[in-house]
Amino acid sequence: MNKVYDNTNTGVLFKSKDQKTEKHPAYSGTVNVDGKEFWLAGWVKESKQGEKFFSLALKPKERKVERPTTPTAFDDLDSPPF
Repeated sequence: MNKVYDNTNTGVLFKSKDQKTEKHPAYSGTVNVDGKEFWLAGWVKESKQGEKFFSLALKPKERKVERPTTPTAFDDLDSPPF
């Protein structure tokens, strides 16, 4: 019997293996909010009182639009053909 898992309103964070600078997230993953998928990034920060906390950012997952790799007939024109 296969159970179907509902990922709605859940997410995951993984520790980054190669955080190059402090601007790069220390943690990254994905989250689903109301059925929409987002990239999730997290940084460990410290408050003025010395408490550590997570700062999080969401970015919508968007489908990449593939651009043609071969030139089109109009690529070499300086002005529109009309």
